[in-house]
Amino acid sequence: EPVTSTPLDVENTPPTLESASLLPIEPTVESTLTCSPGPGSDPDGTTDFSYSYRWEVAGVSIPDETGPTLTAPAFARGNTVQCFITISDGADEGEEVGSNFTTIENSRPVIDSLVIGPDEVRTNDVITADVEISDADGDIALVIYEWKVNGVPVEDIAEDSYVINGVSHFDKDDSVQVTATPIEAGGGFAGLPVVS
Repeated sequence: EPVTSTPLDVENTPPTLESASLLPIEPTVESTLTCSPGPGSDPDGTTDFSYSYRWEVAGVSIPDETGPTLTAPAFARGNTVQCFITISDGADEGEEVGSNFTTIENSRPVIDSLVIGPDEVRTNDVITADVEISDADGDIALVIYEWKVNGVPVEDIAEDSYVINGVSHFDKDDSVQVTATPIEAGGGFAGLPVVS
């Protein structure tokens, strides 16, 4: 007589994630880091996957950060960051895959506002540049000034001078303008110049 075996249930095979990528390549503390999964595959034919995320900053896992993006203050300048992705087919999880490393770069200082005054200027008045400056890393930043009268740079004013005196530099009907450039103290990175 024929003998029938005990049925065997074919179990689910966990999916496989090919890679994980972390962008941008040169982030600062103002950047949003984004962790993206590469192609996934499943021998069982599943094509609809879900993903879970883990982040490490300076080699330390950040338990409260479980999404695909990361922002400051979770990281600071000089930190090395890596993300990890685990793929799931709804029944089983695949092996965790780590991304490339990225290092948080220095942020350049920024001129937030530049105003010159007073509003009404006469010959022999003093014009003052009022600057607000910030640096996302908290570095001390200075300002370099370039004054121009009728579009011509004024050579005998120090680059750290936020004033220009009409006694020696401008007269009635002249046009006075200043360009302010932020720079980190000690000769660090310079930010973008702003023109009044």
